[in-house]
Amino acid sequence: MKKQLITFDLMKINITAIVMFAVPYAIAETLRFTVFTERLWHVVWWDIILLIAGYVLLLAAHEGLHALAMIMCGAKPSSIRFGVIPRQLMLYCTTDTPLAARKYAFVLILPGIVTGLIPLALATVFLNFPYVILFAALLSGAGGDAVMFMSVCRLKPAALVLDHPEAPAYYVLYPENELPNDFVEVTEEQERDLRERMRGKR
Repeated sequence: MKKQLITFDLMKINITAIVMFAVPYAIAETLRFTVFTERLWHVVWWDIILLIAGYVLLLAAHEGLHALAMIMCGAKPSSIRFGVIPRQLMLYCTTDTPLAARKYAFVLILPGIVTGLIPLALATVFLNFPYVILFAALLSGAGGDAVMFMSVCRLKPAALVLDHPEAPAYYVLYPENELPNDFVEVTEEQERDLRERMRGKR
């Protein structure tokens, strides 16, 4: 199989993450001051502790959901690895099992829906404002997943995709006799450039 590397601009991921926090936060603030004016948010010290603890625990749950989705899509537990990219303050979960594009898209999007979008919608409806902040932040943390998801959705559903082990990136795998016209095989220079960008050297 031949591999084509698909990479993403870290600035685009960061901007997407900011938008994914700012938009639901703005909606919740608007509702708080227009529809639910009788419900005011009074923060106390244990709210802050719960927010911090909840954020840390749900970040771990986010990566655990990636792993669960990988297993549901056919990856063996032994093929799954967790890690952290210190320079980018990123946790990650990866597998060396190739997945069909539609399955890889599911792996990407599941944690953002479960730990971000659904609880954020509930927190907004019930106007539990500390949790609006918490789940908006968790949804924001899925910014890289969202950017990659939109890219994967443009592939053929049966296309084989392999997660990159060290960065928000992936490979598309092609049989040697089925290479598309725009195919560019991954090079060691591309890999080196990606690793250096993740380490903040470029």
